[in-house]
Amino acid sequence: MMPIPQLQIQSVNAKIGMKSEAGKFDISQPRAQMNIQTEPSILNVKSEQPVVVVDMSAMWDALNGGSHLQYMNRIYNQSGKFVVEAVRGTVEEYNRIGEILTDVDQVGEVAWSNLTKEPVQIEVYGSASYDNVQFEAEISKPDINFNRGHVEIDIRPQKVEVSFTRGQLQIYMERYPSLQISVPKVDMFG
Repeated sequence: MMPIPQLQIQSVNAKIGMKSEAGKFDISQPRAQMNIQTEPSILNVKSEQPVVVVDMSAMWDALNGGSHLQYMNRIYNQSGKFVVEAVRGTVEEYNRIGEILTDVDQVGEVAWSNLTKEPVQIEVYGSASYDNVQFEAEISKPDINFNRGHVEIDIRPQKVEVSFTRGQLQIYMERYPSLQISVPKVDMFG
């Protein structure tokens, strides 16, 4: 018996190839433009020099009697007291001289007491003291002016820049489909 010839069929599937490249977004924003202007604060202080008033009249009064008028007034003001004492002393002397009933020489005694008597102490100078010089300071308040400064800020934002690069998609046939049929040799005459 003769073998039955068989057909051989081979098929190859098609193969599609793809290459893709994604699209790209590029987003950028330049820095904002900033303009800052400042005006500084100003402080003005005006002040006058302090004035010191020195009163040395009591010191000069103690050192040299002060002015001529003060010197003479001091003597004049004390003279009344000494005149009263002199009159009283003179009255006492005459009363002593008038005592004739005593054995003592009253005229000689009065004369001797007048010779040995302390002289009258007239204060022609002022009193010496540690606070004879007086100081008085005249201080004026300072004139203060303050001008407040300020800051001006101007901000200008920049627009956002967006750019897009398209992606790519390539589709191609990597392998075409095929069908191969093999027919065996048939020997018909043999």
